[in-house]
Amino acid sequence: MSLTRDLARLHSDSDGNLILANNLTVDTNTLKVDAANNAVGIGTITPGTKLQVAGTNNTPSGTSKGMFLLRNSTSSHGLQMGVANAAPWTSWIQGQDNDISTTYPLALQPGGGDVGIGTTTPLSELDIRGNVTQLDGSPEYHFASTQATHYNWRIATQETVDTGFEIASGTQTAGTNAHTDTYTNRFVIKADGNIGIGTNAPTDKITLLSGNGGGILQSTYNSGTVTANQKMGAIAFKGYSDGNTNAGADAKIEGVADADHSGTSAPGRLDFYVKSNSTGPGSAPQKRFSINSYGQQIIESGPNGWTRVQHGANEGTTYHVKRLNAGTSAVTQNVLRYRRHYWGSGSIKFKVRQTYYSSIEESEFYLTGYGRSDPGYSVNYSLGYVGGYNGNSGRLNINVPGGAPGNSVAEIVDVRIYMPAYTHWQIIVEAAHSAYYQDVNTMPGANSYALH
Repeated sequence: MSLTRDLARLHSDSDGNLILANNLTVDTNTLKVDAANNAVGIGTITPGTKLQVAGTNNTPSGTSKGMFLLRNSTSSHGLQMGVANAAPWTSWIQGQDNDISTTYPLALQPGGGDVGIGTTTPLSELDIRGNVTQLDGSPEYHFASTQATHYNWRIATQETVDTGFEIASGTQTAGTNAHTDTYTNRFVIKADGNIGIGTNAPTDKITLLSGNGGGILQSTYNSGTVTANQKMGAIAFKGYSDGNTNAGADAKIEGVADADHSGTSAPGRLDFYVKSNSTGPGSAPQKRFSINSYGQQIIESGPNGWTRVQHGANEGTTYHVKRLNAGTSAVTQNVLRYRRHYWGSGSIKFKVRQTYYSSIEESEFYLTGYGRSDPGYSVNYSLGYVGGYNGNSGRLNINVPGGAPGNSVAEIVDVRIYMPAYTHWQIIVEAAHSAYYQDVNTMPGANSYALH
């Protein structure tokens, strides 16, 4: 209803109250519309802001409501704000549900509702009483305690220029509300994204300063025991994390239970997995090497069934081992392809051993010569034999196939083994000063070799 439209219906009673039609009563001592200052006062005729509500009703006991909004006359589902008459409250905002004196779904009551923020009394939920935000370029969250000696922690969003985030811990003396410089950083994320644990200066994506005996621990269970071959943890490596939803690790190291764990025995081994260049994204890596619970090293078969142990650089000494066998008929099988220049220094040694059937035999052979075939030179490979136990000098032989990848610099030679029917053989190849290649068709130059 508009006052300007109904001025004719406006009059005052004997107490000085302005009475408007439709039961709207205005007390000039408690309502002020200050047009000059664009302010309204309710319960006061001197509003200090655009809207000021003042009151003295005390409900619940010890409070003075400045604003009280109710859903109905029974005071259920209301909201009140005000300043308390009794300590320790100084100001409060609270919502009521049903009985206003017992249930407070919403309550911000310093001292009474354990909010704190600077007060010396609460000591309960929240109770910040320190620096929450500093607007001086160093925003920081800081949590303190009033215990005599207590470990505290803080979270800072910018302690130094190049620190994006840090968590630190330290000690504090009773009664000291401001933070001290005795905190030690435990975890930092630098501006470049590097993470430091125990160090303020991570030099890689994750840098851990473990101290004496510290490190990273993975565990399968919080309690209980694992069984044989159950994984206890892994470190995995991957070329890219996005772009192929099927791609797992490209390489990994797994800790595995080497037998059932019990109260007196907990054997464990390390398994190493890698991928070859013929294994594409999405395929799992293959186990190539293990260290078992006794510290023994187990090398899995690589390309074409050969294992390889290398000492030194690519042209150092390398050992290869493979098991071969013949069926019901004798067979000749290629073992190694070699390219050596006239001036080359590479050397190849073979040790063959029969490991099954009725006889036992062990022999050693040396590949000598060169493959230079330009004018004035001709291919001159030969195979030296050193008798062993029941040795047979004809067990290994050579073949010079010519053609690709041979050339005038160094033609290729193939070393072959002859195996009688029903025999099993172990071959050990020792190569020195010769570059090793995985594929016999991609040997690029002299003094190189590959295995069939």
